[in-house]
Amino acid sequence: MNVLGQLKSHPRLAALRRFISGWCLSYLSVADERHPPDAGPQERLSQSGDNITNLLQYLKENHPVRPESVMTALQDTAPTLERVDYDTSPDGRLVLLIKDAPFDEPVLAGNASDGTLKLLSYLTLLKDPDPAPFIGIEEPENHLYPTVLPGLAAAIGRWTGGNPGQRSG
Repeated sequence: MNVLGQLKSHPRLAALRRFISGWCLSYLSVADERHPPDAGPQERLSQSGDNITNLLQYLKENHPVRPESVMTALQDTAPTLERVDYDTSPDGRLVLLIKDAPFDEPVLAGNASDGTLKLLSYLTLLKDPDPAPFIGIEEPENHLYPTVLPGLAAAIGRWTGGNPGQRSG
């Protein structure tokens, strides 16, 4: 037991613990993303992505350039997406609104495509002002059109430094 107590305070083990605790392991659930959460900014995307609107609220309030950066990345990957925004409903929930070019009005997240919601979550993760040291995404290709995958792969490549000097903020 004495050895375990000494290891607990060892600087390298403490650094490893901090590193691992900062990981973002994600298995996004489109069903969870469709439900409007209670209003209130949240700094990190949950494992299921059910708080994507809360994260957008946090970014808009604390890092106003980030939501614009997410929109630019969305439009680069899926050019028909014109706007993503949120509003607070009378019952205090955040409602995610997505404006796609073919439609005159934005649609609620519940009516948006699975791929649009997943792509929004992935790109928002990549635009985190204080990114996790490791991001693991389970089956990122699910629900995405094959034509969108190269754009997502390019965004991930820029984020990871796959293209030196091109990491986007």
